[in-house]
Amino acid sequence: MADDRYNDPFAFPGFGMGLSQWPSASDELWAPLISETQEWCSRCGSTIYALNKHWFEFLQKRVQEDFALPQHIMSCRTPVEVWSVYMQFLQKAVTDYQKVFAELAKLGIVVGSEPVTQKPKKSTSRVDEFRRTQTIQ
Repeated sequence: MADDRYNDPFAFPGFGMGLSQWPSASDELWAPLISETQEWCSRCGSTIYALNKHWFEFLQKRVQEDFALPQHIMSCRTPVEVWSVYMQFLQKAVTDYQKVFAELAKLGIVVGSEPVTQKPKKSTSRVDEFRRTQTIQ
């Protein structure tokens, strides 16, 4: 039978002890950190999704307005009309970008301001579950 420590990708060449041989108490020590990290990553992922969705919806609207500008300019009869249409377009673009950046900043602040709290959790490791099943039988 082959020795499993040689198949351990985290084995240290000079030590002869890989992660698979470490004590099982590490499961109990790291479980709260791992579960909280997973929850935090999930919250961040959903917020990043919301930011991206909001940004791309905005870009879709802006691109439509950008592509409509040449038609508006071509319908003008005088240089003053061209100047007026172009100024309206630029003012609306600046206003739109200011508005969306403020909204995105609010969404981003929500992510950054979430308090990180430690919740004491009763974690049961696989070793404890195994021991309980052995004592019952």
